[in-house]
Amino acid sequence: MIERLEKKVLTVSALTQSIKFLVEANFPFVWVEGEISNLREISSGTMYFTLKDETAQIKVVLFRINRRYLRFQPEDGMYVVCQGRVSVYEARGEYQLIIDHMEPRGVGALQQAFLQLKQRLEKEGLFAAERKKKLPLLPDRIAVISSITGAALYDFLRTACARFANVNILVYPARVQGEGAAKDLAEAIYGLNRLKGIDVIVLARGGGSFEDLWAFNEEVLARAISTSKIPVVSAVGHEIDFTISDFVADIRAATPTAAAELVVPKKDDLSYQIDMLQLRLTRAAGREHALFKERLAHFITRLARVRGRIQDGRLKIDTFGLEMRHNLLSQIQSLHRLLDSYLLRLGERHPREQIRTARFRVDALRRELEVKTGQHLAQQGASLRELAARLEGANPMAILGRGYSITELWPDGKILRATKDVAINSQVRVRLYKGKLFCRVERVAEVDS
Repeated sequence: MIERLEKKVLTVSALTQSIKFLVEANFPFVWVEGEISNLREISSGTMYFTLKDETAQIKVVLFRINRRYLRFQPEDGMYVVCQGRVSVYEARGEYQLIIDHMEPRGVGALQQAFLQLKQRLEKEGLFAAERKKKLPLLPDRIAVISSITGAALYDFLRTACARFANVNILVYPARVQGEGAAKDLAEAIYGLNRLKGIDVIVLARGGGSFEDLWAFNEEVLARAISTSKIPVVSAVGHEIDFTISDFVADIRAATPTAAAELVVPKKDDLSYQIDMLQLRLTRAAGREHALFKERLAHFITRLARVRGRIQDGRLKIDTFGLEMRHNLLSQIQSLHRLLDSYLLRLGERHPREQIRTARFRVDALRRELEVKTGQHLAQQGASLRELAARLEGANPMAILGRGYSITELWPDGKILRATKDVAINSQVRVRLYKGKLFCRVERVAEVDS
């Protein structure tokens, strides 16, 4: 009789556990590359997909806790490199790769994340030109968000003060590099929007590597810039560096120095603009005066053609003259107030001698215009009075005063010029110099009888 050999029989669970132990002990840390397929995400945030090449494939698990460190969004068909450990899923007896890190093959994760975010924000319209806000001509208060130890802040302040020594700048310290820097920058923008009197915000940071500038490529900062009610200038890195904040901001400056040149005007340029504005105002006042003279002459010409209602015409001329004088004085006063407002804004920042000279010039112009206007109105008034006297001589009432009368049909009011215009028994009204007669026609004679 042949003895049966003792057999060691394993359960499925025991075998699977043994395999799992061997696999995990021999492959605790591996790098694997391949193409993503069958990508899916469950409600917990964990992501499952298959990593494959031409001849094989392996299931991959990316838990939510590790997924948050990814700088890009995985997609089907994307070729990636994964780092993790090989494990066995005992319930189905399948081995799988549990990864801790993943990046696109052939392009860095940061670059991939940059391109994906840029494309998404552009589709949302955050880069659109029509949503860009204009910078103020002369900002009263400028806020600079930057590191207080960086050269970027020094370059901005040096350039701004050289252009306008009295410029008011508020420095808002913030981290510009490293973990949490983007959130700090976003909170700075939100905080400045809650303050009153801020005219423009400048994000300033010097040059660095793509990784060093990454805080300015994060979505949290882009959203803060897009919702800012205050114009935002992005001055990050060097001229060749482009960040997401550059595209979302209202204006991009190649460097912090260039940002200062964009935001802060030169005092000499402002002084020149004020002189040019004053010259334009003077010329405008002269044109207004000439226009009023032309209108007055036209009105007088029309009045000369009028044969009746002399009193109404005289009243209109007087009224027009007063209105012209009032309007001209109002224009001068408005110009004076406008100049005063510019001088008030400049305050101590504008040379006092130039301000005093400008005021004297405006006052002299006003006095000269008032004198010339008064002289012209006096001349025109004398002409009108002479014309009124001449027209008074031709007044029908003066003729009636010499014994003549005007006969009209009653009640038609038609003036009678010949006997053929009236019939026997017609009622007529005779207008005398003083009073009226109402008569009935009893006889008509063609000639004196």
